[in-house]
Amino acid sequence: KLTFESNSELQLDLRSSISAGAGKGLINNNRSQFYLSGALQGSKEDAQGGTTFNLEGVLGADYSIFIYESPEVSFNLTADLIPSLNDPGRIRSQVDSNLKWEIFKDFYLKWTFYYSYDNKPPSADAAKNDWAVSLLGIEYKL
Repeated sequence: KLTFESNSELQLDLRSSISAGAGKGLINNNRSQFYLSGALQGSKEDAQGGTTFNLEGVLGADYSIFIYESPEVSFNLTADLIPSLNDPGRIRSQVDSNLKWEIFKDFYLKWTFYYSYDNKPPSADAAKNDWAVSLLGIEYKL
């Protein structure tokens, strides 16, 4: 998996990461899925404090619900715990969630949420966490 991210609250200009790992599906049916995974990840962080290279472990969980009857609902929650292997004691985490809920026929309310945490951010004066919630998404199928 290849990812690129930035975060102004954490004073992170760019984090480039590549990871490889394996996972196991514990639930997989027509209404829900639940997966656990583990990986090794290499990352390069460009921040106001300089550039650092990290080797990290990634422990992940992903849970999804799909309801295709009226009202339709789709929900996803992904959480990653990312301990550093070359900087002992550094732990990052990332939680992402989204919901799409049919309020009435073909009219949907959308919700998204994310939370990022880094107990030792790359820049010394950066915040340790950042989060946001968006409740204003709507969709109508024609």
